[in-house]
Amino acid sequence: MAGNIRELENFIERSVILTHGTALQARVSELSNNGKSTPLGGAHEANERGEIVRVLKLTNGRVAGPEGAAVRMNIKRTTLISRMKKLGIDPRKVS
Repeated sequence: MAGNIRELENFIERSVILTHGTALQARVSELSNNGKSTPLGGAHEANERGEIVRVLKLTNGRVAGPEGAAVRMNIKRTTLISRMKKLGIDPRKVS
């Protein structure tokens, strides 16, 4: 039972991190596959990367502050930085 709760907590955490805007987006198909998490598809990562790069171009590479990409994307600065590291995006090279 504890494993199921832990798996559900991880699923909800991933959904919150990967959701843009105010409506939570979750894929139930990712929740379980015989007790193993299913990795996110490459298309989702490509879309996410494209959106981050687009917003960084609009903000001239600025991540934080009132005119930064994090504010425009409605996410925390630290979350955006984490996503950029995961996707290999350097804001200094985007602007």
